[in-house]
Amino acid sequence: MSNPISWNTEELAQIEPLLKSLERRNHARRSRPPARMLRLSVSEVQRFQEELHCPGPGLSVSHLMVPVRQLMAALGLDERRLLKLHLEHKLLQALVLYRYCGEAVPPTCGLDRFLTQREIGDPRELLPEIMEQNILLKSTRGYGSEPTLEYDKNYGVINKAIERCLEGKPVSHPEQEQFIIQERLAIDAEYRVHTLEDQVVPDLTHRRFAPTTSIEERIEANAFVQTMLDRMPQAMVADAVCGWDVARTTAGDWRIIEINYTGFHTIFGRGFQCSGYFTEPQWGFARVARLLRHAERMYAVRISIEETADPADPEFTQLYAWIASGLELLRGYDDFARLISKVEQIPIPEVIGGASHPPQSIQFFKSYTARLKGFLAVLQ
Repeated sequence: MSNPISWNTEELAQIEPLLKSLERRNHARRSRPPARMLRLSVSEVQRFQEELHCPGPGLSVSHLMVPVRQLMAALGLDERRLLKLHLEHKLLQALVLYRYCGEAVPPTCGLDRFLTQREIGDPRELLPEIMEQNILLKSTRGYGSEPTLEYDKNYGVINKAIERCLEGKPVSHPEQEQFIIQERLAIDAEYRVHTLEDQVVPDLTHRRFAPTTSIEERIEANAFVQTMLDRMPQAMVADAVCGWDVARTTAGDWRIIEINYTGFHTIFGRGFQCSGYFTEPQWGFARVARLLRHAERMYAVRISIEETADPADPEFTQLYAWIASGLELLRGYDDFARLISKVEQIPIPEVIGGASHPPQSIQFFKSYTARLKGFLAVLQ
């Protein structure tokens, strides 16, 4: 059996009010920051520490959620708006994404709906089919993290859903579904791509479950996500800070696995949540610095990090100092890149002092410039 899962027409019809709401809302795709100089201060972290959600087993927990949340506030992004629409619910999310991204979303169906949509007398007859390797079962709300293997098939969950259906009590709306059935992709490589409103943050993309990510891989994954992002309505992009989990299949196609929303979650794991990529203890500060630098370029602002010592929590003082150092380094990188670009546009004889220089001098200059560009590529 190649793929027994298909999009359910009734589920698609039931989310029409949500889609119309998204398309009616008058939001700019990109917010306008309240000022050109934005300040992230250690002295203000206490209010951003309120109601942070501590993720479950296997996921990092650290102070690094705070500067991400502080950045959203400084940019004027609403950390609650999108999550009030329950777009973190994996079935609602898949159905909405299907509207705008089509075949880039693997066919998805609520578990109860999947069990009841077949014209058979006993849903238990579907159990062997569900347990085949080309079907994935995962909760509609949760982390789906690799360490817990929560995302994979669970016999107990299926049996409970079967009992519900046999009793004539299946759920009636996609938002009530607790689990989804989804096509299992033949994945060659999986990536986490971060976006800030209507733009991909290029240098935060990484290949999941792998030690390194090549520049070529990043470019390909980023281009796919940006294309999908451009298809979405304004109200689905504005205020959104997201971590997209996407995959390149063994056939070379690209698919969206799910989108993880940064912001204040009200149902599962109540509190502020963000991508675990930022809260990794060793390199999280550098990733936050990259996010800040991208925000500076994207919104044409300057972000000032104030590291005033906080005797109540010296760890924040040290953390913000590291982030400030990382941000300065990235600004220097951009200045250096601009310098190299300008130098390349100048005729070589003018750079090295006249046309009378021997060919080896010109060759040396070309080689030196190429090495500098290579150095920049390594820094990326």
